[in-house]
Amino acid sequence: MCEQRHGMVVWSATVRRTLYIGAALAGCVMTPESSPATIIALFNFNDMAANNNGTTAATVDNAMGTPTLALVEESGLLADLNGQVGVSFTDEDGTSHSAGAGAAWTTGILNTSLDANDTWLLDLDTTGYVDLQLRFDYRLTNAVFQGDTLLGPSELTLEWAVGVGGFNTIQTFQLNRNNAFNEFSLDLSAIAAIENAADVKLRGTWSNDGSETIAGGTAPSVRMDNLQVTGVPEPASVVLLAIAAIALGVCRRRGR
Repeated sequence: MCEQRHGMVVWSATVRRTLYIGAALAGCVMTPESSPATIIALFNFNDMAANNNGTTAATVDNAMGTPTLALVEESGLLADLNGQVGVSFTDEDGTSHSAGAGAAWTTGILNTSLDANDTWLLDLDTTGYVDLQLRFDYRLTNAVFQGDTLLGPSELTLEWAVGVGGFNTIQTFQLNRNNAFNEFSLDLSAIAAIENAADVKLRGTWSNDGSETIAGGTAPSVRMDNLQVTGVPEPASVVLLAIAAIALGVCRRRGR
């Protein structure tokens, strides 16, 4: 398959063809046009039972391990993962998801405090993926009007962590408080630490300005539906390196 000539390795025609094919395959995989985004995890909540508090698994799961989404509220009732109508959605793969009756939502987000523990926590393994993207639908519902002011959450703070490391703030975003579903999307590709990594955590915290109190009625809450994380499969340039390593190993064995 190979021989030494004047101290140089000369590949046989078979090995050369193998390397050429490997290089072509690697080149195809590394071409952006041939590496579209893939769903890593998608939660549409349509199959959740009413008052299913705590943690839920993904509707679509292409990650290593089992992605989970936990909703946590410590100042009032536990987060409810079902019971409110969601919104229809077509995912990254082109699959349609009906509105259903399973939009996730957190209850009792009062305006007497910031309720910093009203959060959702997504835990997933991004091994094999880069250029992550996050999206979901949210709706401020059961809002209480006091005078001309619409009470309820006004902000969402997003954070990330890997493993047992501390959380790092991405940004605090202003919510659209219009009693309708709004799409939220965020490009995470600049955060290299959460790419191709095990035990990635993304945390969202709902909060409000806390400047008013509720005179009566129902406390505002947030519905969340169709949470999707996508990524681009990591370029497989290692294919070429593996083929070359195998060929070198054959040559060394023949040399002995």
